[in-house]
Amino acid sequence: MPEFEAVPVDHSAEGPPVVKDLSITPKTEPYNLDRVRAQLAFRLIWILVGVIAAGTVLMATAQWTGVDRIANIGSVALTVFTSIVTLVSAATGFYFGQGGGKGS
Repeated sequence: MPEFEAVPVDHSAEGPPVVKDLSITPKTEPYNLDRVRAQLAFRLIWILVGVIAAGTVLMATAQWTGVDRIANIGSVALTVFTSIVTLVSAATGFYFGQGGGKGS
């Protein structure tokens, strides 16, 4: 096995170690709040459409899938639908109330 010889290193000539700046620079342009509000409102509307479509498919295939045997499926569907409608109403109302939808 080869033997290694310890060589002293002179650190007095070197300065402290330099670390590159790895921080993330913030965006220089501000967010377009109207665009963000519109995206939020329309995505929530699509979620509502998806829930309505899924509920329709679930009820249409209830006899085949056995969902009609679940006793509280109507109350669960109503609770989920009500909460999503409330969320979508609040978001779209906020969007159109802030002047995002300048169509009126």
